[in-house]
Amino acid sequence: VQTCALPIYRNPDVEWIPAVRGAAEACSNALERGRLLGMVADIPFGEKGHRVAMCGARTHLPLGPWAIASRARATVFPAFILRDRPGQYRIVFHDPILPREGSLRKQMEGSQDIFRQHLERYLKAYPEQWGVLQPFWDS
Repeated sequence: VQTCALPIYRNPDVEWIPAVRGAAEACSNALERGRLLGMVADIPFGEKGHRVAMCGARTHLPLGPWAIASRARATVFPAFILRDRPGQYRIVFHDPILPREGSLRKQMEGSQDIFRQHLERYLKAYPEQWGVLQPFWDS
């Protein structure tokens, strides 16, 4: 993956925002400048996340991406990368998750739930393609 991603890392038009203190503000600033923003929404980095039921178990999914999107009134395009065979991948985009109404908490949880439904379908259909390097499911 690193070899494939190296040209992207070196592309001057791509801005990488590490998941560290200040990342949320950097992401919001990027959106304000009209940039596209890609974020991981299945692992809570540096946050507890929101407890949800998925695949018959409980886990925590991050609210950070949804807080950033909600505050920016940004449209989110859920996307998943699938491996068709060694060396061949495809990206599947879903209908956009449009900005929602209501309190910030309601907006975040509503958008996250739409994503959770997509993620759950992919986990059930392609469990071998999802790798997580930290505990994910609540015990």
